[in-house]
Amino acid sequence: MIEECCLIEENGSRPKIPNTVRHMSMSFLDESQSLRSLRSLIFSRPLSFKVSLHNKLRTLGLRNINFKLAESIGNLKHLRYLDVSYSDIRKLPESISSLQNLQTLDLSHCLDLYMLPKKMKDMKSLIYLDLTGCFSLECMPSGMGQLGCLRKLGMFIVGKEVGHHIGELQRLNYIGGELSIKDLHNVQGLADAQNANLARKTNLQSLSLSWRDYRSSKFSEANSEDVLRALEPHSNMKKLQISGYRGSKFPDWMLESRLPNLVEISLQSCMNCEHLPPLGKLKLLKHLQLNRMGTVKCIGREMYGDGENPFPSLERLTLGEMMNLEEWETHTMGGREIFTCLRELQIKKMPQVGRVTNYSVGQISRY
Repeated sequence: MIEECCLIEENGSRPKIPNTVRHMSMSFLDESQSLRSLRSLIFSRPLSFKVSLHNKLRTLGLRNINFKLAESIGNLKHLRYLDVSYSDIRKLPESISSLQNLQTLDLSHCLDLYMLPKKMKDMKSLIYLDLTGCFSLECMPSGMGQLGCLRKLGMFIVGKEVGHHIGELQRLNYIGGELSIKDLHNVQGLADAQNANLARKTNLQSLSLSWRDYRSSKFSEANSEDVLRALEPHSNMKKLQISGYRGSKFPDWMLESRLPNLVEISLQSCMNCEHLPPLGKLKLLKHLQLNRMGTVKCIGREMYGDGENPFPSLERLTLGEMMNLEEWETHTMGGREIFTCLRELQIKKMPQVGRVTNYSVGQISRY
């Protein structure tokens, strides 16, 4: 049996929609219409509407909406897919946590979203929860570790209270794609960080680890080093970003290049690290970004590693606000040029380094 579909754009008159339609994409909906057979409803542009949705609905797409979701959305007991991405909502109604059949909740790039439903841990069917780009989110609901079916999360904010610790990630071994772990200054130490169990999350491709960048921070250097040492990801990892790290040295899993599949690395605001890890050993690395590494004085053999051909795949290199950098070795001991595949070089606010003259790359930018 072929289920009826309907794609309608607003163009003056509003046609009568057959009650037999099951799947519909449109830019308006007359609240007088009653579509009891509807299973999928996707709006194609921002709008505000007031309409009764029957609880048989399985899919609801409200991407880029500019209005609040009503508590009545909790009545859609059969809903499996809800998309409110790129919207200006600030918080979700608590009734959403009663949607026991919801498998996908897309909140990506909701820039004003600051709070999630308190009982989100009860949404046991959730498989896809995308919090990517929710920069205003202040904390996670308690007990997120109980969502054992999750395959996508996007972001986790570490808290100090029980139910908000980094250990909530321990049982979420199937999450994949990108994961940003924020507020790592709230992790209590080595044992607490080990509970995150990152090494077993084989589906993760991109990982961001960040501490708040408080210049007057009282958080101990030793605690930061313990935490980062315990957060070693699986060797499948392709992208890694570390920001706001307060330790004075990087962990062994970076020094020994135990992440051979890395394609992209970004180190930012690691203000106490004078020595860089031997990133030149990473044969697949294409993009490298070093920003606000305030105590680094030399880029040379230490970062290049002991190979004859460091950075064999590097295409883009960005160096920014390394105010104390005094020396940059551009050739190996044998006189061979480094960065032979480099296509783009960006240098920002590095007063101690002279003009770059040793590269023939497609694009060189200096700010």
